[in-house]
Amino acid sequence: MSYIDTSVIVAALDPSDRRRDQARRVLEGREDKFISELVLAELSSVLARREELKELASELGIREDLVLPAILIYLIKRFGLTYMKVNGLVRLPAIGE
Repeated sequence: MSYIDTSVIVAALDPSDRRRDQARRVLEGREDKFISELVLAELSSVLARREELKELASELGIREDLVLPAILIYLIKRFGLTYMKVNGLVRLPAIGE
């Protein structure tokens, strides 16, 4: 399984990103790709700042509050991503130990 970081998805969606083609190859070519709740939260934050969301809601004929979940679902399906819950109980040594 390959963990897909938010930056890979953002690069694949940004026409001005020089890594766009490489990011798309990763997303379209690899099997068993997974994302975590952190990726969903970060991607939601990036997308929520886009001014086009209201316009997109109108074009899709859906309420504005449903645009973000609709985009996330589309991206998950489009790139064949699998959500995997991350435990989050990672112990890091204290600074200086």
